[in-house]
Amino acid sequence: MLDIALIEHFDEHWYKVEHEGLTYFCPSVTTKLGIIDKPFLARWRGDIGNREADMRSYEASAKGSRIHWSWEVILKGGVVIYDPWQRPVYSPQQIEQLRQEYKDVSILRTQEEMLHIRRLNDQFNILNPKVLAVEVKVYDLEKRDAGTIDNVLSVQRGEYAIAGSKPLKLPAGIYINDLKTGHQVDDEDVWLQLAPYAKMYEDIYKVKVAGALVTHTNAKTKSGVAGLNTLVRTREQLMDEDYPAYRLAAGLWERKHKDDMPKNLIIPSLISLKTNTKELNPWLDTATL
Repeated sequence: MLDIALIEHFDEHWYKVEHEGLTYFCPSVTTKLGIIDKPFLARWRGDIGNREADMRSYEASAKGSRIHWSWEVILKGGVVIYDPWQRPVYSPQQIEQLRQEYKDVSILRTQEEMLHIRRLNDQFNILNPKVLAVEVKVYDLEKRDAGTIDNVLSVQRGEYAIAGSKPLKLPAGIYINDLKTGHQVDDEDVWLQLAPYAKMYEDIYKVKVAGALVTHTNAKTKSGVAGLNTLVRTREQLMDEDYPAYRLAAGLWERKHKDDMPKNLIIPSLISLKTNTKELNPWLDTATL
């Protein structure tokens, strides 16, 4: 029996894998890729300052997480609704009714985030793929690699208007698909992330992928699906070019962090005082509570 769980501690990402009675801790692929220097990020921080950069990075990450979660909800048979705080569209009763009708409900509060979901929906309708997996965790115990693939799609051969002005030609087959919601996509480093994902997926499920897709929902495209761009990489490019490059980067990280382990700190999901406050301090005026 195998069990794999993501361990997140602030910016650290590890996977705990229980396999045949043993426990393994694997750093995420993205953690290892953090060893690659990104001078453009340093310049950006220098331009706006660390405090502002930290805030913008946090907001972008939180937005991306909401969009990822909402799309996961849809792919698993749920529904996403736009319900802004200041002008609610749905009553609590209507939301509860939706929860009864669908497997899950994701509520987005901004037009921008709902627009990302609409673009994803448009792309899905054009591709008309078969969804093979959603948020699937993959691992390689020998190399201590692990990660989470956003979704795995089976696509028919064709030309699809999902990449701007020129149709995207795709051979039939299985594609791992990664969702990006930021202003830009590093179209070199992103394949270093998806190459090990593809290899681990192949090794675990004993299949051969046709390639990898990156769905960018914050692109500057004006045709096809406006605001959406889809990048593609063939299996040959992933395995022959990108995976060896990833192993070089991973080797540097492993050399520097060979003894690292995830921090053993559990952040509780709920905290409460079990003892009545007045019993702790009988002179405390209840009016101050």
